[in-house]
Amino acid sequence: MKTAANADDTGPRADNPDRTMLGATQLAWLEQTLLDAQHGPPTWKFINISDPIDEIGPIGGNLALVNPPTQAEYGLLGNITSITTTAASSGNTVTVASTVGLVVGQPVSGTNVPANTSIASINTNGTTFTINHTPVMPIPSGTTLTLSGAPSTYAPVTNDGGKSWMGGYRAERNALLKFVADNEILNVVFLATDDHQNRINELLYSPTGQTADQSTYIKVPYCFEIVCGPLGATGPDLISNHSFSLVKKLADNIANAESAAGIEPIGLAGYPGLRNVARLGDPNADTLRQPADFYSPDTFNYNVLDVSADGKTLTVTSYGINSTVQNGFVEYDPVNNPERALFSFQIRRGPID
Repeated sequence: MKTAANADDTGPRADNPDRTMLGATQLAWLEQTLLDAQHGPPTWKFINISDPIDEIGPIGGNLALVNPPTQAEYGLLGNITSITTTAASSGNTVTVASTVGLVVGQPVSGTNVPANTSIASINTNGTTFTINHTPVMPIPSGTTLTLSGAPSTYAPVTNDGGKSWMGGYRAERNALLKFVADNEILNVVFLATDDHQNRINELLYSPTGQTADQSTYIKVPYCFEIVCGPLGATGPDLISNHSFSLVKKLADNIANAESAAGIEPIGLAGYPGLRNVARLGDPNADTLRQPADFYSPDTFNYNVLDVSADGKTLTVTSYGINSTVQNGFVEYDPVNNPERALFSFQIRRGPID
């Protein structure tokens, strides 16, 4: 949903009950299916949706982050430190054998290259890129150019965009979650993607239908969402510092801003039946259960869900690799960048039995 200026419109229009993602027929089918499942054999109800249904930022606005990670803390991008031209430059276009692995923003130096030059764009032909300053004299063919890392341009997700349920379809979202809560449909897990990060969140709704008033929102009992992925896309590729300390700083920053805005912070701390929380880099995850234990913004990942034979316990495990640069075309490397379990947790079905 866009404004006349082509920006996401997450304001009052999203509170219109006639604004719909599912449509009346599909919503009614989903509600009836959930109702049937609650009275049938399935213990867990998994709902796969195309866009997130949780809430990240304040209604119609952005989180106010205080002292978030600096550009430098996200790390430099691009591992190629030198490259040789295969033709004389033309204007600000440089020709090389292959542009694979180059990153926009990488500083460039060499014969006839002006000071403070960097890669401005990488062309789709795979052999040329443009620089931000045009040389006075062409860069000769066979010139070895020196490159250094590009500064990251990563920006954390701090709002609910127009494609999300909270940002674009609040009334319909609320109707669905209110139906789940009113009918005491338990152990509902929404599975979503498209935010280019992995996070776990509880879900809140307005029992009174005042979807524009944050103060009216309460938790949907025994209900949460998994936003997973991406397997490979922009966002995580802009982070090269894969330390847990960076993830923790970012997650804490977002969670603190959410709490200040009256929003449920990232994670499942306090969720009934939660147990056996594990997080790569956090040996005390099951004790702390902090936001970073349910969050991964810097990986290419997928999630595995396993229900125990008796149906009582759900195990969720996020597997992933460190992200790689967008133009890298990097093959899977089981030695230097192996798949690892990023985080995992178990939930005993509710009510606790």
